[in-house]
Amino acid sequence: VRITSAIDIQQRLLYWLTICWTDDKQGFVLDYGTFPKQPRPNFTHLNAPNTMEAFVRSRIESGLTWEESLKVCVRALVDDLRSHIPDRFVDLMLIDNRWQQCRTPVAEVSAEEDYADVLQTAGGLYVGSGDNPISTRKLQRGSAKFGADVEWYFKRDPGLPAQLLFDANHYRSEFHRGLATDKGQPGSITFYGSYPNQILSEHIGAKQMTTDDGGKRRVEVWKNKIGRNQDHWLDCAVMAVVANEVLGFRSSGRPEQNAKQVIRNRRGRRRRVTADSVKQWGKK
Repeated sequence: VRITSAIDIQQRLLYWLTICWTDDKQGFVLDYGTFPKQPRPNFTHLNAPNTMEAFVRSRIESGLTWEESLKVCVRALVDDLRSHIPDRFVDLMLIDNRWQQCRTPVAEVSAEEDYADVLQTAGGLYVGSGDNPISTRKLQRGSAKFGADVEWYFKRDPGLPAQLLFDANHYRSEFHRGLATDKGQPGSITFYGSYPNQILSEHIGAKQMTTDDGGKRRVEVWKNKIGRNQDHWLDCAVMAVVANEVLGFRSSGRPEQNAKQVIRNRRGRRRRVTADSVKQWGKK
């Protein structure tokens, strides 16, 4: 059993979602929410009454920049997610930092000793019909792939920890295929203990799939439905799927060498490999 979490950053609050995975890649959505927690069930990131700014102001002297406040809130959320499951460590948390304003502060938190073992910066890429799949690309120096059947890779930028980049459309399709698979079957994704409430359902169903075959190949492209711009828990769910693959469990079901084993072999020594092994590659 593995547990992956993901965090999506907005200007006023953070969205998060956690999935538990079995060895045959059944996924169970354990929990989801926002930070700070909201007092009512229906809200958007624009009108949420409890904001990161208010959380920081209530606990720390005013005067912090937005970036500094974000770091405080990310640390608090990661600590909170860890405490949700006291007897089972969260194996990997992905946090979206493709938004330029949050890239540096989030990377700094992910590199701190208390969080480097579990928190990994990540970002979704648009890969269209005119683009080569990530799995077939020859990457630039400083980047690394871990397997021929995954659509993600690690990119190392000067002065920052390695960032995980993935094909957002590919993994949206993976997530929705999981939802469409019968409960109890390998590859299925269900909601543990209950059905999703209305607001979660709206986020997960905010996009619709179309096909794009105008380039080199045919790909599935996910676009927001008209009037549906709240899709942050969908983004979290997609990152949680990617995190499970990073831990070594592939959608094909074939036994593949996982990324952590690759890191161990490249270092040429036998040791206990932890959830941050892939990230440590980017700090060398």
